[in-house]
Formats: sequence, C-alpha cells, structure tokens
Amino acid sequence: MRPVFMIDYSSRNLVRASSRLRNAKLIRADISRVPFEDDCFDCVVVIRVLHHFSDPRIVLDEVCRVARNGATVILGVPNPRLGRYMGVPTKMGVIFGPQGHRSYVHSPDAYSGPRLREVSRRGLGSFDNHLTRRLSRLIPLSKLDTLTSPAWKLKPELFIKLRVEKEDRGEREPIPLCTCHGSIVEGVCRGCGRAFGQIIDLVRDENEAAD
Repeated sequence: MRPVFMIDYSSRNLVRASSRLRNAKLIRADISRVPFEDDCFDCVVVIRVLHHFSDPRIVLDEVCRVARNGATVILGVPNPRLGRYMGVPTKMGVIFGPQGHRSYVHSPDAYSGPRLREVSRRGLGSFDNHLTRRLSRLIPLSKLDTLTSPAWKLKPELFIKLRVEKEDRGEREPIPLCTCHGSIVEGVCRGCGRAFGQIIDLVRDENEAAD
C-alpha cells in the first residue's frame, strides 16, 4: 500500500484531519513549494486551493514536478461558467471571502498545460449546503448530484481529471524533506536531527529558521 500525504497551510485543518485520517501523514507546508523530491507520486489531489492563486501555474508546476510521468491529477475548483463565482458575479475578477481570503476567477482551461492533459471534467456541489445535507438523511441527494455530474456546466464546482505527460525519469519513494533539505524518516530529520510530532510543521520550522 502506497503512503498517503495531506499537505495544508492551515494548522486548524490539519489538527481536525488528525482525528479522522488514520493512515495519512500530515504536513504543514506552502503548496507552492511542495517538500518532496521530483517524481514521487502517482496521484495528486488538489481541492479548493487553486482559486486562491492569481496564477494557478505556480501550484500546477509543483504538482507536475512531484508527480511521475503518467500520474493522475484531480483538481477541485469553482465553476465560473454559471456567471457567479462562489456567490459573487464573475465580472469582479477578484473576490474577498468572509475570512479575508482572495479568490481569483479562472477559466477551466487555465488548469491544463503542456505537461497536463485533461482526461475528463465533472461537476458537483449542487446540494453542498447545510439544508440539503440534512435532507440527505431522507433523500440521497449526493447520489443525484453524482449521477448528474456530466452536466458540469450547471454545477457550482468542477472536478477536472488530468494526466501528467513528461519525461519518464523513474520513480522515487515519497519522503518529506525538512527545510534543511534532509529526509524526514519516522518523524526525525536525518539532516538536522529535528524531531517532529504527529503533524510535520515545516512552516513553523521555516519561520524559526528566519528568526
């Protein structure tokens, strides 16, 4: 069984995930600098992240770097074709969320590129709200959402499946890299000797190094 890693910048999200994800290794890091060597992963999933970047290529280039040739990439992004983007008219271009987060309106075509070939596009999220989640106990609305997913132009969220196409340079074992570039094995960096807890916090490590 291949190892599974979750990378997030939010400590709160990782702490919450630690009580649910028993087999995943949790890493706090900046997704624009993924702490792994090249050609490590055969599947990369990026959900509700790319719309926070004015240029999604910053993240997609990193995805292509750490993914192997032929790897599958799944992106979850808001659908701007409905005329509204996260509840705000798309003509605004840049949206500020309730927590001050910036969201940028991108065409779905912005998420492909020379090394990423789109395989399929689906839409979900028609019933992704508190009311319909409660109703789902009586009516399987999530199944209806899934069955109608090919009608992606009518859905608020897109799921885009892509295939990585690049030079085949073999496979490397996915081992997290410390900010000193040493390998982190069993919670200890082989370079600097730092010991990490359940969450490998490389953001705090980076800030401490700067101080």
